[in-house]
Amino acid sequence: MSQGPSTSLPQGMPESLRELFICPRCQGRLDWNPAGARCQPCQAEYPWREGMLDFVGNVDETAADPSPHA
Repeated sequence: MSQGPSTSLPQGMPESLRELFICPRCQGRLDWNPAGARCQPCQAEYPWREGMLDFVGNVDETAADPSPHA
């Protein structure tokens, strides 16, 4: 029987903050684990790096920009 996603957060981070984070790629909900976070809809992974989530290192440059700049 498989377990649901983990809700691990870094030490000192209030659990209530978890709901404030969304996937920068698709704005989907994030599942938390000891290694970082994973987006449910697009499966992008965001690892902890030096105590912070690395949202920049997983940017898919081929993905369409949902808000084009003029």
